[in-house]
Amino acid sequence: RAFLAFIGTYLSRSNLVYGSVTTIIVFLTWTYVSSIIFFFGSYLNVEYGRRKKAEIEMLSE
Repeated sequence: RAFLAFIGTYLSRSNLVYGSVTTIIVFLTWTYVSSIIFFFGSYLNVEYGRRKKAEIEMLSE
């Protein structure tokens, strides 16, 4: 009986630890994906500006 109580206590604590670790991993993954989306958007913005500038220069010649 004491062994079952120990196992029950251990499992409840392990769920707490693994739940916290999972939360950290999910947060870091979300941050990584969000930063990739942000940098991809900024790259698209720079390329759009370059092409627009080249188009204006080409039309003015």
